[in-house]
Amino acid sequence: MLADFWRVTRPLILFYKKLLLPSLSVSVAIGSLNYAITQHFSTAFIASFYPLISLLFQYGIYETQTPNEYYLYHNLGFSKSNLWVCNLAISLVIALLIALI
Repeated sequence: MLADFWRVTRPLILFYKKLLLPSLSVSVAIGSLNYAITQHFSTAFIASFYPLISLLFQYGIYETQTPNEYYLYHNLGFSKSNLWVCNLAISLVIALLIALI
């Protein structure tokens, strides 16, 4: 049972690892820019941009730079649409955690 869990989550971790740091960095930069303009820091503001930025990075990285990498995830049992939905779901969870900080 644990082996099945890792069989499903390992490819997702591999997939999302390329998206996490750039998406978080750009979201924090947007939040810092908002702070410079309004003099009010809000993690909710950062969290509101995170899912959109994550989807944009997925498009930029996986659709334009390395489109053949989808074949790797397809061989591991994930279609392109599954990866988009998983990215959105994981991004919303991370945005919720950021907003709660």
